[in-house]
Amino acid sequence: MINPVFEPLFDDYLEQPRYYQVYGGRGSAKSATTALAIIKLTYSPFKHKVLYLRQTMTSLEDSSIADVRWAIEFMGVGADFKESKGQIINKVTGSTISFKGIRSSGSQTAKLKSLSGITTLVIEEAEEVESFEEFSKVDESIRIKGKPLKIIMVYNPTSAIKSWIHKEWFTNGFPNIERYDDTMFMHSTYKDNIENLNQEDTSSDDLYN
Repeated sequence: MINPVFEPLFDDYLEQPRYYQVYGGRGSAKSATTALAIIKLTYSPFKHKVLYLRQTMTSLEDSSIADVRWAIEFMGVGADFKESKGQIINKVTGSTISFKGIRSSGSQTAKLKSLSGITTLVIEEAEEVESFEEFSKVDESIRIKGKPLKIIMVYNPTSAIKSWIHKEWFTNGFPNIERYDDTMFMHSTYKDNIENLNQEDTSSDDLYN
């Protein structure tokens, strides 16, 4: 069962907000639910082109790709997808899911080519992006006309409290009401996902965010 707070992730219409703040501690199902929403979007008649982005590609390989593979298996649609040259492709619609790192290694910034046509951007561990300026360079590249555009930022709120995310979207720890027109704020904790967690999962301090 999908936590109702995450339902806007599954929306797919032209007038939808541009930004989606998805935040919570470990066990809140924020990344798993985002992956489920992304798989659903690949069946859209808008033929979405999705990009998963993290600060480094190594961390993408460890988590985001695994989340997407899990979502495909969970939804029972494995026959509809194939993997090719670092992409996961919906064979039914032609929609693609790509994975890139902002930095290729150390302090070297990767050349983020092929952003043309991207309709949905997912930034996992968004608080690790070093600056609003770095985020803005990518944000400004998502500008295709005639399709719903969605920028999803997934992160732990405790880690983000000192980051550019808080400065741009929050005021004293609460969502900035001046951003309600262009942003959906979705906060969840492990308590919203308790039926899917075992006892070991609920013993970590990381849950309480």
